[in-house]
Amino acid sequence: MRKNPIHPNTLANLQHSKPIGDKALSSRPLCVKMPQEIDDYVRSKPSASSWLREAIELKYNAEVHSQPQFNTEQLQEIKNKILAEWELLKKPETKKRIGLALDKMIEALS
Repeated sequence: MRKNPIHPNTLANLQHSKPIGDKALSSRPLCVKMPQEIDDYVRSKPSASSWLREAIELKYNAEVHSQPQFNTEQLQEIKNKILAEWELLKKPETKKRIGLALDKMIEALS
């Protein structure tokens, strides 16, 4: 009796992805449904998986690595340093207004 050939996309035939460069890949894939227009565009790419990895990594780097992360205490220290170095010749009310503005900035970032 002849065995049925194993289809290349069956679960039994799939293997874990190899690392890309020096970065190991997660053992779990990310799966999302997209609007049809975007889905068609991505699937038209010669290497859709690589394109998606690069797109996600670009967004990740923009969100995680491009902005310095400060806690409220660090922001307060920065504010105090700025105000301490403020020229003494400035009117006290101006320095007070700048302090209030910096407090609002700290509040918005926290």
